[in-house]
Amino acid sequence: MQMTLEAIFVTARVVRGHPAFGSSLARGAWLTPYMAEILTEDVMRAGPTARLEVTVPSDSSNAAVTSVVEQFAQLRRRGIQVDVRRSGQTVTAAERVRARG
Repeated sequence: MQMTLEAIFVTARVVRGHPAFGSSLARGAWLTPYMAEILTEDVMRAGPTARLEVTVPSDSSNAAVTSVVEQFAQLRRRGIQVDVRRSGQTVTAAERVRARG
């Protein structure tokens, strides 16, 4: 069951896994279902080893972070790495969701 929460402002970055696919793409937007769909399409077009990095506000609740993770479950099922973290966290301290094949 997917939670329905108020949209939160996120910074998202699609990181292409190979230089042949170009540079990364960054967006800042309210994470609505429509924006989640756009980000999903962005990462699907970015090449076979692309990943999605999503940063939520530092004061986001655990429920809000979980909701963001759930919005990108389809990417993880396809083997695409999705990293979700709060603003201000280092990469090693980030709440990470790794693709599992």
